[in-house]
Amino acid sequence: MALVPGTRLGPYELVALLGRGGMGEVYRATDARIGRTVAIKILSADAARQDERRIRFEREARAVGRLNHPNICALYDVGSQDGVEYLVMEYLQGETLSSRLRRGPLPFDEALRHAAALAEAVARAHQEGIVHRDIKPSNVMLTDSGLKLLDFGLAKLRDQLDVPALVGDLSTVDGVRPPDNISSTGTIVGTFAYMAPEQLEGHPCDARTDLFSLGLVLFEMFTGRHPFAKTSEAEVVHAILYGEPESLLEASRNATADLDRAVGLCLKKRPQDRWQSAADLARDLAWSASGSRGSGTAATPATRRRRWLEVTAAAIVIVAAVAAAYVGWQRQAKTVRSLVVLPCTSANDSQAQAYCDGLADTLSAKIAPLVLARGLQLTSTFEVRQRGVANASAARASFGATLILEGAILRAGETMRINYALVDADSSRQLDAVSLTAAASDPFSVQDRVTEWAVTALELKLNGPEREALTAHETQVPGAHELYLQGRGYLLDYEKPGHVDTAIDLFTRAIALDAKYALAFAGVGSAYWQKYTATKDPSWVPLARDACDRALGLDAAAPAGYVCRGTVRLGTGEYTAAADDFARAVDREPTNDEAYLGLARAQQGAGNVSAAEQTYRRAVDLRPQYWATHEWLAIFYRDQARYGESVQQYQAAVSLTPDNARAYYALGGVYLLLGRYEDAIGAFRKSVSLGPTPGAYANWGVAYYYLRRFPESASMLEEACRLAPDARRLGNLARAYYWAGDKTQATVTFERAIADGERELAVNPHDVDLHLLMAEYMAKLGRRSESLAHLDAAQVAHETDPHRLFFAALAYNSLHDEARALHLLSQAVDRQLPPAELTAWPDLDNLRPNLSFQRLVHRVNQ
Repeated sequence: MALVPGTRLGPYELVALLGRGGMGEVYRATDARIGRTVAIKILSADAARQDERRIRFEREARAVGRLNHPNICALYDVGSQDGVEYLVMEYLQGETLSSRLRRGPLPFDEALRHAAALAEAVARAHQEGIVHRDIKPSNVMLTDSGLKLLDFGLAKLRDQLDVPALVGDLSTVDGVRPPDNISSTGTIVGTFAYMAPEQLEGHPCDARTDLFSLGLVLFEMFTGRHPFAKTSEAEVVHAILYGEPESLLEASRNATADLDRAVGLCLKKRPQDRWQSAADLARDLAWSASGSRGSGTAATPATRRRRWLEVTAAAIVIVAAVAAAYVGWQRQAKTVRSLVVLPCTSANDSQAQAYCDGLADTLSAKIAPLVLARGLQLTSTFEVRQRGVANASAARASFGATLILEGAILRAGETMRINYALVDADSSRQLDAVSLTAAASDPFSVQDRVTEWAVTALELKLNGPEREALTAHETQVPGAHELYLQGRGYLLDYEKPGHVDTAIDLFTRAIALDAKYALAFAGVGSAYWQKYTATKDPSWVPLARDACDRALGLDAAAPAGYVCRGTVRLGTGEYTAAADDFARAVDREPTNDEAYLGLARAQQGAGNVSAAEQTYRRAVDLRPQYWATHEWLAIFYRDQARYGESVQQYQAAVSLTPDNARAYYALGGVYLLLGRYEDAIGAFRKSVSLGPTPGAYANWGVAYYYLRRFPESASMLEEACRLAPDARRLGNLARAYYWAGDKTQATVTFERAIADGERELAVNPHDVDLHLLMAEYMAKLGRRSESLAHLDAAQVAHETDPHRLFFAALAYNSLHDEARALHLLSQAVDRQLPPAELTAWPDLDNLRPNLSFQRLVHRVNQ
């Protein structure tokens, strides 16, 4: 029975009935103590007699009471009087989003602001361990002061046991008004049209469940319609479970590609493919909102580049360009200042070059903690060498560098001439430079003077301890230090013939001059291990281990010693001990990329994947604006088949270094795995525009191949093969020719691919991936026995990698052994083969009518 206006509940006097529902009534009331207008929700007598409804009411009180956010309706009080249970809440004047949407979509700018606010509200709830589980337009209020999220009656608290599931609300569906209703026989919590697939299927819900519902509401904000709009609820449920949502780009003329991706990521079927954090989505939407100017105007390119950065009021202000002459690189309007120390050059001889490289490595290590503490990101020498970057344009393309430190040494007898410059990577303008002459026998002077110049050029103001650390030396013997620098330089360039042996000799000579030189012992230990990896001669392993131990015996605080020993332990399968060593190195030198990567790989080797993830995340948290840490985490997620999260991290790397061709290339690769081919093409096009590489052209061609645009695929793959032909790219080009209808050219190109593959296998006969490709190429040409021989060499029966199982299936399918192909595809699906791999390849078109194949497609999309 409804209460009459004038009734008092404690200090609250009811003024008017606002609404009535299954849970009870909502009244406008006045708090007599302070004269404040409030809303009071009263649990009906019928509902109070039902345990599950009473629990829902109490749950809402607990949930809302834990929250304090401007976009969440505030809870003021909870009470009980004469058997009446009630909640006292913020009184809101406005209309529900459901009511507003009956008049059509919101203006684009308004929708952007409300979308960001709603995502922030959900993020705040998730931060408190609360999953709303009923996000829908009727639970969102639009007021003059902004958006408010309402009704936490179905919220699931992380620290509470869940109550029995309740029957869903089947009366009306916001935004979808079917002509007939389905009978309620399920036990699903929430409103069907705004449920995530796992919610509809009765699986456990977590924060990502809310993100699916949030995506549905956001889509309606921008378009005025549900992305799975159908004529009945049954059809809506089926579409959510099995259908694809409408593209926001097609549904809204104002939507940007970034916004389409943001909303689309919410609507992925599998929770692991969605945004993993509402806070990340909120930041993305906030950047879009901050860059919108006028109705229907999308975010500016500068805003989109920076949208992964932390949003603050100050950060949203666009920095004005520096007028006229350059007056200090720190005042330039750059998104992220990213410094790369390039390998140094010498025109004289290999010995001078090695010294030069060692000096650059030492310079990088010396300034790393200093620049990190001041917000400048430094790409490590480790990364620079791994990518083979040797000049400013390559550094800009590979790492998105904004600043370059580059140097050269000219040695004449016992005298050295050292030139170093700080260069703006965008304009190639020299910002500062130093030229000095020093005696070759005084490497300390050279190192100190170059380091001090770099600190001045970078405008770093040091405190006392930092200045002392800058000029500290691990040995007092000049000759030993010079030999160490040369040895380090040769070891950095370990792939060149004879360089590792020369490094061993130089480190050994340095130790002969100073038997307590810990860094030299760590250097020779690393060189011994490099010798083992090149030759597989086990006699090098104990030498490496002993040298690393000697380094730590001399200096138990030296990160280089722990990295040295951790590398050996990792390579010999002592994963737990290796992880301990790398952890010690990280604690002592948080900017040591090699230590972070070693720690994560050791943890993965020990089977502790969650610890490895935490290590990568720690690296990101330490340097959130360093592109490389995001790329490490992206690769980890990609290898764990967590492709949605991988995309987020690659996008972060791209936003931090918008000129990073490699990051765009890697992002495009994950888009391929997700089946987002147009996005992949866009990423590859951007990568090629920044720095053409055969890999980017090759994957661009693969994207066209998946889209059945075979002539365009062949064109891209031809360019890739022109730049760097190999068996893999030639094989893809042959496939494109075949499906484009040029069977003759396809045969010729398959033959070229086979010839290249045979040359590679002569060097490495254990290359499993190449054996599988060769098996398929042979099968395509009808060379059955040779194809089977390569499959035997690949040992497919023992394979566990889903991609290798997939390529083995391609080979068997080309051999017309469909049963074996389907068996292998089933194994690949069991091991988390990306759905796009199964559905995209034209080479499997002959299997698509097969019921077993159709079941596999259904399984892989679950």
